[in-house]
Amino acid sequence: MPGDWYRRPLNGRTIPVIVTEGGWSSANTGAMVSSPARQTGWITRQMQLADRVPARYVFQLLFADIDLIAFQAQFDPKVLPFARMGMVDSVLAPKPALAAWDSVFARARKR
Repeated sequence: MPGDWYRRPLNGRTIPVIVTEGGWSSANTGAMVSSPARQTGWITRQMQLADRVPARYVFQLLFADIDLIAFQAQFDPKVLPFARMGMVDSVLAPKPALAAWDSVFARARKR
């Protein structure tokens, strides 16, 4: 992502910024190639981009992976790219991205 990714839509305005949706899969899904390391890299990069704005809030789309087995009967393949975006798996075991996410909250808050 370019370094000004969150700054571009502001077009020079100095208004509060909220990142309302984000995420990156920790697994390959169809044409998208990913891994737990790539997901962790995205969390780190997203926070760098958010700091440059600076964003007041950053919301991740999913905290936990979707339990596809539980929804097998009604499973829609369009959900697959989102199924592994969690920072914990479907039984709430942490994935590497959780440490990157948690490190943001370990920083001193700017007021």
